[in-house]
Amino acid sequence: MLRIAHISDLHVLDWTGARPADFASKRWTGALNLLGSRRGKHPVAVAERLADHLGARIAAGDIDHVIVSGDLTNLSLPGEFRRAREVIDRIGPRKRLTLVPGNHDVYTAATARSRAFESHFADLCAADGVGAGWLREAGRDAWPVVRAPLDDVRIYGLCSAVPTPPFCAWGQVGPEQLVRLQTLVAAEPATVRVRIVVLHHNLHRRGRVAEASARLLDRAAVAQAVRDIDAHLVLHGHSHPPHQGHLAGGPGRPVIPVVGCGSSTWQRGGAHGGSYNVVELRAEGVVGIRGYRAPATDGSYESDGLDLLAAALRPEAAISC
Repeated sequence: MLRIAHISDLHVLDWTGARPADFASKRWTGALNLLGSRRGKHPVAVAERLADHLGARIAAGDIDHVIVSGDLTNLSLPGEFRRAREVIDRIGPRKRLTLVPGNHDVYTAATARSRAFESHFADLCAADGVGAGWLREAGRDAWPVVRAPLDDVRIYGLCSAVPTPPFCAWGQVGPEQLVRLQTLVAAEPATVRVRIVVLHHNLHRRGRVAEASARLLDRAAVAQAVRDIDAHLVLHGHSHPPHQGHLAGGPGRPVIPVVGCGSSTWQRGGAHGGSYNVVELRAEGVVGIRGYRAPATDGSYESDGLDLLAAALRPEAAISC
């Protein structure tokens, strides 16, 4: 069995080195939000505690891989990227990790042009045998990335993160990236039996405001691409509450589970020590998804006792794109 932990939307905040000129963009609205309604909602200490916990589970042999589905930062500030990298390094070595960016990781057009996310995390995204330097140079043209935690398992990381105007957080994968996804799958060795697709933005519909300002613009095309490659599972972030749903499948399977772990650090309903999901895989595919949460801040995590895979497969959880 392969066990993959899924975390997302850490939103590491660090003002170190920030200059007034850094806020001559949409960052000023984001900073006001962080000083107002989002103050203290994503404590860095929770992200660090969660990283240490996952690192201990990897060392103990009961977690094999960790997926981070974007929004490691808040405002794409240089100090945030450095601090987020320090947090991720506490989890484990490169071979144990898969990362994709979120909209907060390309918060401004300048951040996207400078390829700040790739500059800090390319070595944790690039496939085996692909130099991190190439990913830094190629930027968005390097996506999707592919990771192989086992010979018969492939994780495909899509980039849905694009710069947006103030008060907007939509995403887009784009047709070129979906063509490259098809090409990568076509080049797989015959041993591959399980495919997982990871992206930041959710596929399901949310409320009116989120639909207007924060949806995945090409979700129908992404959903069709997921069907075309016969994916076994889609994992996402972006939506801070956890979500479980499913897409109608393709020729290989009737339905495809789509699961978001929510924000792993979001302090909803009182202080807690972080949360994450664990996906359990066997040769036949996904056999279980469980949620874990630290109800307090002492670093002790416990299962929430819910069968998230069963929740995703409920008829009423169908996702219409």
